[in-house]
Amino acid sequence: MDVQPTVTDMQTMCEEFMHRARYAKTEMCKDEPMSDNPPILLIGFVSESGDDAHEDALEFQNEFSTSKPYRIALLPLTHRDDPFDAMNDVVKHLPHEPFSFIAFAAEAFARQADANSLPDHVRSDYSYEDMATEYKENPFTDIRETLIVTAVDWNCEHLYTMHAPYSYDDNGVPKFDDNTSAFVPLGGVEKLREMSEELEMGRVPSMLTAFVMFMHYATEATKFTDKLQNAPKRNKKEKE
Repeated sequence: MDVQPTVTDMQTMCEEFMHRARYAKTEMCKDEPMSDNPPILLIGFVSESGDDAHEDALEFQNEFSTSKPYRIALLPLTHRDDPFDAMNDVVKHLPHEPFSFIAFAAEAFARQADANSLPDHVRSDYSYEDMATEYKENPFTDIRETLIVTAVDWNCEHLYTMHAPYSYDDNGVPKFDDNTSAFVPLGGVEKLREMSEELEMGRVPSMLTAFVMFMHYATEATKFTDKLQNAPKRNKKEKE
């Protein structure tokens, strides 16, 4: 099965994730002002007949013209203080099979970049702690609280990012700016294997690409171990 999404698919899915993240934060803040969204890991698979919510996946495909119907595994990363530690736990328990894409949706501090620069969390020199400190201590800073969606496709062709900066109104409910998005070429799985030590990316992109690369290695290893397990029973009388 071809699981690789198109660029348009990825842009559409990032828009969908951001739409839902903005809605969830707004509704949470109506209940409890200035609430934070928990970090979420989203894994997209091609939906097939018999899957739960397959009809919903087909309906979304028809409405938004994606190349495939997708079902989404949504995993809150809340059982550890650090979402990156939580994600490491997730990797250990996932079945070793191809998926279409992986995305990470979270709140962050981000500096407002110009059109020719990478989003801060994509850069290797980005420091979340420094951003948080400057945001809290410098009233003239250009750093904003931001919802961020970051995604990588199965073949590691591109890194996708979408930002939605916000501020709070007097009731502690977010007022969002327009979304900004970008995608950065990664060059594919083989290139990443050759250049893994030379790539300089921020923590989130590095985490997602490492996740995808691990699953590639794991699925390749599974093909081999499956063949070992499925070998026909050896006849004791046969010569080895």
